[in-house]
Amino acid sequence: MNIVKQSLSKRLLLSSCIAALGLTGCGSDDDSSSPVMSSSSSQISSSQASSSSSSVADNTAPVVNAGGDQTVTAGDQVDLFAEANDADGEVASLAWEQVSGPRAPLTIVDGNTGHYRFTAPNTGVDETVAMQFRLSATDDQGATSVDTVAVTVSRVNQAPVVNAGNFRTVNNSSTVTLSASAYDPDGEIVSYQWQQVDGVSVQLNDATTRTASFELPEAEGEQRFRFTLRAEDNDGVASTDAVTIVATNADVPVVDIDFPPVQGVYAAGEIDVFGKVALQEGAELSKVTVDGGVTAVEADVDDDGFWRAENVLLPEGSQEARVMVSAYDTDGRVGYAESALTLSEEGRAGGGEQWIQSTAMVLSPAGDQAWVLSSGDLESDVKLISIDLQTGYRSTGITDFTDVSQGYSAANYTDMVYATDREMFYLSAWSEIEIEDPETDATYTEARGHILAVDQNTGSRTELGVNSEREAPLSGPQGLLYRTDEQAIYIADEFAGEILSYNLEADITTLIADQNTEDESIDTPVQLGWDAPRNQLLVMQSGNAGAVDMMSLDLSQTPAVSRLLSPGDSVSFGPIPLETSEAVAIDDVRERAYVLTKTADNITAINLVSGERSIIVEDVDPRGQASQDMVYSPVQDLLYVVGGEDFYQKLQVVDPQSGDKVVLSSSRF
Repeated sequence: MNIVKQSLSKRLLLSSCIAALGLTGCGSDDDSSSPVMSSSSSQISSSQASSSSSSVADNTAPVVNAGGDQTVTAGDQVDLFAEANDADGEVASLAWEQVSGPRAPLTIVDGNTGHYRFTAPNTGVDETVAMQFRLSATDDQGATSVDTVAVTVSRVNQAPVVNAGNFRTVNNSSTVTLSASAYDPDGEIVSYQWQQVDGVSVQLNDATTRTASFELPEAEGEQRFRFTLRAEDNDGVASTDAVTIVATNADVPVVDIDFPPVQGVYAAGEIDVFGKVALQEGAELSKVTVDGGVTAVEADVDDDGFWRAENVLLPEGSQEARVMVSAYDTDGRVGYAESALTLSEEGRAGGGEQWIQSTAMVLSPAGDQAWVLSSGDLESDVKLISIDLQTGYRSTGITDFTDVSQGYSAANYTDMVYATDREMFYLSAWSEIEIEDPETDATYTEARGHILAVDQNTGSRTELGVNSEREAPLSGPQGLLYRTDEQAIYIADEFAGEILSYNLEADITTLIADQNTEDESIDTPVQLGWDAPRNQLLVMQSGNAGAVDMMSLDLSQTPAVSRLLSPGDSVSFGPIPLETSEAVAIDDVRERAYVLTKTADNITAINLVSGERSIIVEDVDPRGQASQDMVYSPVQDLLYVVGGEDFYQKLQVVDPQSGDKVVLSSSRF
């Protein structure tokens, strides 16, 4: 299963090429290393042994040997050696692919001999896990033989991950709560222990739970307390983290940091920091300062308490930065907030469930989670992952796509939306089916589109009966848009050249636009967005000369009328052509749309009045052409971008004003 989010016609061509070559590439953790393959082929001319084969007339299939079964320990390097020979010709290619078990990327050691290597993965809670790999050898006449090898991986315990929280201020409170996050990557946490290590001695309540509390002693002015939390897993391994609490009875300013997040990974030497400060009644703000560990910067503050500090320096050569925000009122009272950043280009963020590729993403209604639809070569790679936007921790459990009892599962997914009022996910997908011509008895392959409903509470999956007005099934649905006021899903069917609306209440499909739409035809729609102030549907459409156009559809007219808002191939609308579109997100306040491009991997802003374009972020993922989806949070004024190389996926949060980006959660095998 190779699930990608791009033009359907290109996708079909790509899958055909991969099938012909037996080759699928993916990135490695080190840009200088050999290519990493999940299913790989090599040109060779010798070797021996065999298992099963298919041959052509007057040709003997090659003999292959994938080697003996192995037993290893998690973290070990495992070598796969290929042997193959052909009695009446030459072995033209070898292809390794993983068949089952926890995923592990394959690295080429010697392509000429079919020698590959991988690192034995974590087994999770299981004492052992089984992996199976298949070796295919094809000769110069097209005959193929295969053999498999089993690798059993034994468990190695990993320490718990503990976060006691960030430096913070509490005021006018008799009780202070210590709330931590902790998880065990391969088991469970069996004990917690909070301990005070600094400050006036207090009595800790519930000190053996994840959430402890204490009563503030009476005092004048500021008090500081420091606590450690020790978490131990079921194998007796423990981890510890510490937190500092500043307590005061004064009405200090309350500071919130919107960006950067409370924790994450950041690569640059300076960063913009912004958020909001709230004052007690009658108090006046004196200043807000931001210190990244080098020099404090005074922030600009507007009348509503929103503040921003630009180009805050971070310590050079350090592995970590504590970004401290201090808000002072005119009576000398101070409120604090803190963000902890790991300073690295390759640092890991978050933990929990791993995923191979990203297909689509939506934010939860509360804005505290991102839901990511993942994909890969195997059926087990398809997951609906929940990512905590505070801790970066990842979990699954909404639905199991491998469980047929939960409903239908498609072959290739392309997009996802969430209906808050229904507590349902809606997924667009497509598959290839064989059609038999009744007149000629010939068979051919046809793309068939699907829209799936996934119940957030039960995990059940149901295929919706969406057909075009011509009573034909969907062909290649790409972008989706859900409108609560209409109880309808808008569908961009790129391959059919149509935009449809499916009313969930009435079970009625309506054609919105196609090649006959005036004044501009709609023939290759890929993504959709809603421009609420102008009450128009925005359409990203694959255009000519390798560019995409932004169209607008006036739905107040019947039939809808379209216009070309920003032609992608015209440099008069922007510095460079708009070559591709992976996602579109709408910022109503700034009256612009954000477009995530594929080839350049940029975020481009399009003015929704003039159509003019400007690049706000270059190289969203410096490893190249890897970002897959993007959503905008108007409450936080932040962009969230998900994607990456196969086996190395990231969720990043981006400040649309400065272009600064922080990794919130990363999954690397």
